[in-house]
Amino acid sequence: MYGASFFLLFLGIIAYFYVEANYLEVTRFSIKSDKLVNKFKGKKIVQLGDLHGKSFGKNNERLIELIDKERPDVVFITGDMIEADRKNYQAALALLKDLSKKYKVFYVTGNHEHKALEKKYKDEYMEYFRQVKDLDIERVNNQKLVLDPNFKVFKRETLSEDYGIKSSNNMIDSGELAEEDDSIDEKDIDQASFAKKKKQKKYRYLNLYGLVLPFDSYRYMFSNRKSKEINKEYIEHKLGKLDKDECNFLLAHNPLLFDEYAKWGPDYVFSGHVHGGIVRIAKKGLFSPDRKFFPKYSFGEYERGNSKMFVTKGLGSSALKVRINCRPEILSIKFE
Repeated sequence: MYGASFFLLFLGIIAYFYVEANYLEVTRFSIKSDKLVNKFKGKKIVQLGDLHGKSFGKNNERLIELIDKERPDVVFITGDMIEADRKNYQAALALLKDLSKKYKVFYVTGNHEHKALEKKYKDEYMEYFRQVKDLDIERVNNQKLVLDPNFKVFKRETLSEDYGIKSSNNMIDSGELAEEDDSIDEKDIDQASFAKKKKQKKYRYLNLYGLVLPFDSYRYMFSNRKSKEINKEYIEHKLGKLDKDECNFLLAHNPLLFDEYAKWGPDYVFSGHVHGGIVRIAKKGLFSPDRKFFPKYSFGEYERGNSKMFVTKGLGSSALKVRINCRPEILSIKFE
């Protein structure tokens, strides 16, 4: 009798771990910016990351079905689509091919994309990057893209060798892309406030930045390697200074640097990396890749100053293959 009970308990534990690792969730948030024109309202972002080469059904059909149900206007990918210690990148590549045919896709590098080119499978991963380059995907690596309400890129800026900003594609003055806000009801505010509000610019674009963190800035659970410090000055060195009158988005793989991102000043940050802390206890994740318990930023929505960050729990796993109360997810984020 005890043997049967133990066996059923064992099967229950195995089933639980399987469900936690393979049952996909959608977590929904919203964006509301007074800096943007109404054409952005109703638009939807799907954010995904940390696939680590995992497949949810044949050719990731369950994941693709979930994304399609959200009917996004754009997909943000926040890194670690591949697992550097395994040479199979086909699941990630097939997913990217499918998404790029249907959606605008923006992809920033994570630490496993870095690591893949330093490990024994680097030749195979060179082929992965060559094939990704041929897809209709924007790799937002240490650059700024200016996007219209349909998420079309009509201007891009990268840092020149003298650390000034060098622009290409449709040089458009930002003044031409802004308009006065005339959507305010005079009955709701006094005349002085109305006059002030009437002059407020609302932009017909947003700025999308992608920050690639150096590989030596990441700490690992079983490594004694000293990590490189990332601060506001480093971010400005890579991306330049922000115009905070405009609406600025940042894709950056590591959420643990949110305090420094916020000092730089983007309106919204999109991150992943921590896998939700692997074990979720109430509103906290337990483990962090940088060898700390209860990381400050592990999943969900966070605010710091005038910046807000969305952190996905991610899709796959890396060193630790389990998830406890921390199911894989995509984020669905709607402009209001």
